[in-house]
Amino acid sequence: MRTLYGAHLSDVSPSDDGRLAAGLAARDAADWDDEAAPYLKALPHYRGSQWTDTDVDTLLRRLQDVGYGWPRADGVRARLTQDAE
Repeated sequence: MRTLYGAHLSDVSPSDDGRLAAGLAARDAADWDDEAAPYLKALPHYRGSQWTDTDVDTLLRRLQDVGYGWPRADGVRARLTQDAE
């Protein structure tokens, strides 16, 4: 199963017209997803404790761009704070 814009992509099969058809299973919002941790560690100031709202918003957009559209801002901020300790 693959993740695509906050949904799980499953059951990929050819349709009658030759295109691929796929089922999408939406994800509920969550505070955090541990599978997204490598994206945090790639940030230049990952271990710093000075995270602004703009930093968190930018990180959320990047996570959404790579398929993690369900983490909440408060959960991401809490994870960043926890990892900085």
